[in-house]
Amino acid sequence: TSAYENAPATMVMVNHHDGGIFAYATPGKGIQGDKYWLPERMAKDIDNCGHQNVKIQIKSDQEPAIINVQEEIRQLRRGATICTNSPVGESECNGRAENAIKRVQAKVRTLRSYIEEKIKAPLQMDKPIATWLIRWCGEILTKYCVGKDGRTAWHRRRGENCKRPIVEFGGKVLYLPLKAADIHNQKGEPNMFEGIWLGTNARTEEVLIGTNKGVVKCRTVKRLPIKERWSDKEIHDVQGTTWQPVPGYRSDHIPVPINEQGQKANREEEDDDTVEYDNVPIEEDVDKPIKPVSYTHLRAHETDSYL
Repeated sequence: TSAYENAPATMVMVNHHDGGIFAYATPGKGIQGDKYWLPERMAKDIDNCGHQNVKIQIKSDQEPAIINVQEEIRQLRRGATICTNSPVGESECNGRAENAIKRVQAKVRTLRSYIEEKIKAPLQMDKPIATWLIRWCGEILTKYCVGKDGRTAWHRRRGENCKRPIVEFGGKVLYLPLKAADIHNQKGEPNMFEGIWLGTNARTEEVLIGTNKGVVKCRTVKRLPIKERWSDKEIHDVQGTTWQPVPGYRSDHIPVPINEQGQKANREEEDDDTVEYDNVPIEEDVDKPIKPVSYTHLRAHETDSYL
C-alpha cells in the first residue's frame, strides 16, 4: 500500500493583488464537521493580507463544496465580499488558481523527497505532519519565490522581504518555550526541549514546533548536529494537525505550552488570531489610494497519490 494514498485534501488560495499563495490541508471538502475551521482560517488570512475593510471578490469553480466555503467566508468577513464562479468545465477561467495548485504540488513533492532522503524512509502523508508540510509549501512560495519584478509576494504585500531565519522543515531542533509558558516557573526543569520544526506564523513570526503531545509556538530555536537532526520516528510521532494543533481540542489555536497531560494553556485571549486588530499600513503605501476591489481565487483538489 502506498504511503501517500491517505494524504489530506488540499485547498489552495491565491491573492490576485500580490501573488501570495495559501495552502490548506483539510479533512475533506466543504464546511461540515472538522472542516468548520477552513472558512474561518481563510477569512483571517484574507484580512491579514491588508483587505480587512476592503471590498474583495472571491472566485472559484462551481463545485458545491467550494461554493459553501465561499459563502461562509462572505458571512465571516467584515468587509464586502463578492462571490463569483467560473463556467462549468472551463477551469482555464480560473487559471491563476490552477497554476498555484501546480506550484504547491511541485513544492510538496520536493520537500517530501528531501525529508525521505534524510530519514531514509517514506514520509507517510496520512500523518499529522503532512498537514503542516502542505501549509509550509504555500508559505515558501509566498515568502521566498521571486517574481519577474524581482520581488516576492511577501515583499509586494509588506514592503520588505521576509528576514526571519528558518531551518529545514521536519528537522529536529531545540526550542525555548515562550516566557509566558509555565515551564519557566519550574527551576529544576531544562530550559530547552526537543521538537520538530514545522514553519512559522506569518503574522507574529513565532516558530511552530511539533511534539508528541501537539503543536506549540516559540521564538527561539537551536539547530542540532546533523547526525541528530533527523528522526523517522519523531517526525511520524508528531501529533496535532493544522485544524486541531492540540489533539482533543476543537480549535486551530496554537498554544504556548502543553502540559504533561496533553492539555494546552488557557491563553486564547492572547492569541494573535482571536484578539481585535487594526490594519497596519505599509509605510511606502500610506499615501496611495486603496484599490476598491481585490481578487482572491480558490481551488480545491483531492491530494493525489503522487503527492
